[in-house]
Amino acid sequence: MINYLIYHDLGFDVPHKRLITKHKKHFYHQSAFYHLAQCLSLSVFCDTPSDNAPKIWVVLSCHDNSKHLHLSYFIEKTDWLKLDDVADNVTRQDYLWENNCLECFMSKDNVRQYYELNVALSGNFNIYQFQNYRTPNTLPPMQAAGSVSISQEYDDRMIIRHISVCVEIPISDIKHINPCVILYRDNTAYFYAVQHATPPDFHDKAYWQTLNLA
Repeated sequence: MINYLIYHDLGFDVPHKRLITKHKKHFYHQSAFYHLAQCLSLSVFCDTPSDNAPKIWVVLSCHDNSKHLHLSYFIEKTDWLKLDDVADNVTRQDYLWENNCLECFMSKDNVRQYYELNVALSGNFNIYQFQNYRTPNTLPPMQAAGSVSISQEYDDRMIIRHISVCVEIPISDIKHINPCVILYRDNTAYFYAVQHATPPDFHDKAYWQTLNLA
C-alpha cells in the first residue's frame, strides 16, 4: 500500500495494521489509495545544506474527470519548519513562492503551454499560465482559470503532515508534471523536486516527470 511505503521509506517504524486502520478512518487522501496513483519522492537541491531537511513525498491521482488533479504532499516534521493550519478563508495571492510554498507544474503532451500551481501552507493559492518557457515574462505571472481545495492533518504521532490539494485547471489529459516545494530556513531556500536543474529551475521541462496513472 502506498501509505505504508511512504512511512517505510521515511524510516519510521509504523505497523502495517495500524496504517490500514487509519486508512479505514479516511485519515489520508482517499484518491491516493482508492484510485490509480503515482508516488514520487522529492529531494532537496544538492547545494542546499541537507542537515535536518524534512523528507517529502507527493502522491498524484486523477478521478471524477481528468481535469481534477489530486496531490497529496507528505512532509516530515522538523524542529525548524512551522506548518501553518489552513485558514478559514483562503484567497488567491501572488508571490506565494517567497515563503513556504507547495508547487506543481503541469502540461499536456507535445505543447509549449503549461500551468503553475502555488499553494501556501495557510491554504492561499494561485494558478498561472505560460505560453512557453517563462513566457510571458511578467511578475506576477498571468493568472489562469481554475479552483483549488485544500485540507491538511498530522498523523496521530505528529510525525508527518499530510496536505491534500485538489486542483481544477482548464485542460484535460495532463501528461507532464513537476511537483515541487520551496521551504525556507532563516534566509536559506530549500528547493525540492524529483529532479533538479542547476541552478534550480522548476520551469525547465527537461526535468519534469511523465504522469503515469495507468
